[in-house]
Amino acid sequence: MITKVNESLEKAFWEYVSHEERINLFIIGYVENYGLDTEFQEVWFQIQNEKIVSIMLRYYKSLIIYSYENDFDVDEMISYINTLDINEISGKKSVIDRLLTKYKDYTSYNETYFCSLKSLNEIDTLNMKDYKINKVEINDLNQLNEFLNSINMNTEDCIESQTKLIKDKNTRIYFIKENSKIISTISTGVETSFLAMICGVGTGLNYRNRGLATYMAYTLSKELVNEGKVPCLFYSNEHIGRIYKKIGYEIDDKWSILQK
Repeated sequence: MITKVNESLEKAFWEYVSHEERINLFIIGYVENYGLDTEFQEVWFQIQNEKIVSIMLRYYKSLIIYSYENDFDVDEMISYINTLDINEISGKKSVIDRLLTKYKDYTSYNETYFCSLKSLNEIDTLNMKDYKINKVEINDLNQLNEFLNSINMNTEDCIESQTKLIKDKNTRIYFIKENSKIISTISTGVETSFLAMICGVGTGLNYRNRGLATYMAYTLSKELVNEGKVPCLFYSNEHIGRIYKKIGYEIDDKWSILQK
């Protein structure tokens, strides 16, 4: 049975996602920040024999699936997914693998490593003292998006969504400039009261191999740790992975994404 999660089921919701809090960062963060039911967000349980076997969360046109014991009813879930206006499905790899035993309505599949910071390793940043890290304000967004487009990191105009996130204090974005030009950036995508997803790490083509990505990722990770938050991130490139491992990140799982 698929049932919408409302206030009467909220306690059960928090108990279920607490089984694997880090891998459920998106689900926890979206519900903490926006609630269980809004115009752009809904949450459902799949229940079998009075037991919760999975959670589905729709955030705009993206669907996130989670199942602690990976024992959900695939046919029932697919039937429900087919009623939703979505263009992306994602989740822990083992959960998506189970879905894919029968689900075929997608055009592309990608997987990436999901990591979290286990222990922050101290990194000497004295050689980076000439690079000032600034926090992005709304009036910086045009230049930021031009920079992201220049390094093929933007697939669409994100200014409107970034403006909302900054106003709602649901993200933090930083950049480094040289000669008034942005040359490197980093941000958080989703934050909860105790977790944060680091994303948007990018450096200009002519400024790579200077240690800027390491400097930015280390500085933001340290800031989050000092706030009592566990930083998490994705990577699929082994070169980038070595940077994160140097800081203290370790792989928790794999994350899969389906594009419809």
